[in-house]
Amino acid sequence: MIRTLFERRLENLIIIPFNILHYAGQCTFQIAKTHQQHYILEEIKAKSNPRIFAGILHRIICGTLEALALFVYCSEVLQTHLSQTSNNPLEYLRIFLRACTCIHHFNFVHLVWTGKPKLVKVVNHVATKFDKGQHFTLPVWGIILIPVIFLGMGIIDVAVVHESPTRNETLFDILMDINSPLFNPEACELRKTGDAYLTIGIAYLVNYLASLTFLCSCVMLSYSADTIIFSIVLLLYLTTRSHLRLLQRSPIHSEENFSIMMNKYLDVCTLIDLLNETISCLMLTYVLEAFSFYSVYLKEIAVFDGECAYTKVKMSIFFILTCCVFYLCAEIAAMMDKSKFILINSNFTKSPESQLDLISIRLQLSSHTYGLSGNGFFLINYSFVSTVCNTLLTYFIISVQFQSRGL
Repeated sequence: MIRTLFERRLENLIIIPFNILHYAGQCTFQIAKTHQQHYILEEIKAKSNPRIFAGILHRIICGTLEALALFVYCSEVLQTHLSQTSNNPLEYLRIFLRACTCIHHFNFVHLVWTGKPKLVKVVNHVATKFDKGQHFTLPVWGIILIPVIFLGMGIIDVAVVHESPTRNETLFDILMDINSPLFNPEACELRKTGDAYLTIGIAYLVNYLASLTFLCSCVMLSYSADTIIFSIVLLLYLTTRSHLRLLQRSPIHSEENFSIMMNKYLDVCTLIDLLNETISCLMLTYVLEAFSFYSVYLKEIAVFDGECAYTKVKMSIFFILTCCVFYLCAEIAAMMDKSKFILINSNFTKSPESQLDLISIRLQLSSHTYGLSGNGFFLINYSFVSTVCNTLLTYFIISVQFQSRGL
């Protein structure tokens, strides 16, 4: 058991987070290994009635929690009001932010319900094409920490920002006025229930549990999406870095070496294509949500006045994590360009009887750029990250100016 915790396998960066989210009620499937060393989806295939019943019950729980979370995010969009006379661009960005957040979580739910075969294809490709037990990947215990930390932060978030319902609120009022803490940077203090509430009875208890369930479902769905994105991006980064270091340490002096390195490069390209096919829509909405969120709330992070410390610390942590995701994505594109440059400019003696068409291969290499994309709309590289940073700085200056004018 202890030995397993120190096992280093790249595919664990997908298997472990999804399996932990399965037990947390955020994912409907597990990824298990067959006797042929291939990974499959562990679905309801057992003949025993208890196993079938447990699987159906788990799907119902996952579907219910995700439906409640999506209801909260949709409610946020519908409750947004904007004056026609408003000239503050941040007000329009807030509407865009809530719409992006709602669509982003719809994409994540769509992934965990319909993207199962694609994920297994990715896992099998990583397990069969890339070396195991290498020093460049994380051990099992380190990978387990990723979803545990994210979900633990979600539990702390729920405990801190949950607001108890008032005496006069009904269950219908709670459903109509439910808010996500992601759009309320002032919701940062522990809410305490007064002694008078303790004597209200079952009606208050139902309202309290309803508000807590709605908040917990939307917070945990958000943290689950961030867990999967971070784990997958880290997987691709470690794979790409390993391939680049292998190219840099192994000079190409023969056709055989070139063919081996070219095949390894194509394996990485295939992995990128598989991941883009699986999560490109999710990455698109993730980038849009991150851009719009920090365009609106970057000032809350930059100006630390001692008030609402919990929310500002939380937003700062997630700003750093978002920057890490953008940096890893940009590094992936840069390392793929470096690998391509090494292959294109490799010099070796080509035998007369060789069938290796170097000109065709080099043209093919130079005509493709690989990296994580936002559903084909953009490639997340350093140029794109620089553009996002410049835009964020522009909106930060605008928000400071509008605040100084009292708008």
